[in-house]
Amino acid sequence: MLNIPMIGYRQMAYLPLPESVPENAAFVKIYQRNVEKKFFRRLFAKRNEALTEGKAYQRFAGCGLLTPKLLFYGVEGQGTGERGIVAVEKLQGETAQEYLERTDDFGLLKKLTCLLGVIHKKGFSHGDVNFYNFLLCQGEIFIIDLARVKRLNGKRRTRDLITFFAKTNLLGVGLDRQRELLSSYEAAAGCNLGEKAEYLLGRAKEKATDFEGTRWVRPD
Repeated sequence: MLNIPMIGYRQMAYLPLPESVPENAAFVKIYQRNVEKKFFRRLFAKRNEALTEGKAYQRFAGCGLLTPKLLFYGVEGQGTGERGIVAVEKLQGETAQEYLERTDDFGLLKKLTCLLGVIHKKGFSHGDVNFYNFLLCQGEIFIIDLARVKRLNGKRRTRDLITFFAKTNLLGVGLDRQRELLSSYEAAAGCNLGEKAEYLLGRAKEKATDFEGTRWVRPD
């Protein structure tokens, strides 16, 4: 069993908290404060990250976006000992990053692009649209790691798209196919990027150089 300390926690939580949960049934993320950072700048940072992510899971689920089931989230402790906790259902599967590193599946890329369009159409920016934040499980695509979710605006849409298409560059997807993916995004998002489309693809190609040589390793 995975025992979660509850001192000072129940009063601040936003969902019913079990005393313990089966270790194989939950993925628990802990946001621990960095006391070496300037105090006032970091005063509420870790609290906000946990609450932002917990609320994002609720909002995504509420509007039909597929995510692991949220079990609980909240804050425990006080002052420099405060930490935020988010626990979600643990699903058995592999990330889109892992899958795409060993396959050439353009169909999955198109599904991911459409899913990003749907997220944006619902009014959200994911904020970290790396392929390892999409989990493949039982034929479905689950959206994970929602700590950076914010309300969508033009700048955040651009940032999400540049990051996403930088990753497609690293997979060796050609420009014509990237344009096809972008058209799928526009259809799913209900928007027309117009002349900005070519700018986004150009910026994505530049950003891809920042990612070269890096590879995400899934923790055990």
